[in-house]
This record gives sequence, structure tokens and C-alpha cells, in this order.
Amino acid sequence: MRELFKALGDDREMVCLAYMEAERDGKVARPRGAEDMASGTHAKALWREGKLKGWFA
Repeated sequence: MRELFKALGDDREMVCLAYMEAERDGKVARPRGAEDMASGTHAKALWREGKLKGWFA
């Protein structure tokens, strides 16, 4: 998510879509505990967490 933010900027939709594609293509591993979450929901949750915790600064 951080790398996508750096590459694509502060565009939540674009970054989340790219994350979903990377997850689908096997480039991103799904963490334990997120198996039942839809890909889009997981990407948006990571975005919110990253913004709250300042990961994208």
C-alpha cells in the first residue's frame, strides 16, 4: 500500500484499485485474519489505517 501511494499519489480509489489488482495477481499476500474480507474492503481498510497511522507521510 505504501509503495502504491508513493507511485500513484493521494488518490484513494486509484491506490485501492491497484492494491486489489496486486492482490489478485499474487503480488501482495493477504494477512492472517483478513481471509474472509472482500478485496476492496481490505484495500480500503488498509488505506484508512495507513492514513490514521501516518504511514503515507
